[in-house]
Amino acid sequence: MRATHIIDIFLGSTPLPIIFGAILDEACIVWQKSCDSSGSCWIYDNHKMGLLVFVLCLVVNVISTGSFLIAAAVYKPRPANEIKLNLSDVNIEPDIQNTDTKQMDVEKLTPPPSAC
Repeated sequence: MRATHIIDIFLGSTPLPIIFGAILDEACIVWQKSCDSSGSCWIYDNHKMGLLVFVLCLVVNVISTGSFLIAAAVYKPRPANEIKLNLSDVNIEPDIQNTDTKQMDVEKLTPPPSAC
């Protein structure tokens, strides 16, 4: 398991249901009453809930865009002369069965004409 997967779980799976629950609780107008505690919500303020969900999405998008812009500003690519290509890791196999260039059929290498 990747370390980023664990971070994704904590940042995505854990707080988001809590945040949406708080939004639902905030948008509730009429709560079910039972003895000592309040139960589930009976009526929601649709306008308030829509506004709160919009603000949540806006905040998440601002954080995401800000993170992207910071990463783009800080990123410095390595110079081309420092990039080392290990050719032993690359599989260079021809797709044509006959590798003798003198006997290759050129018609097999050209694409067929379009049927326009």
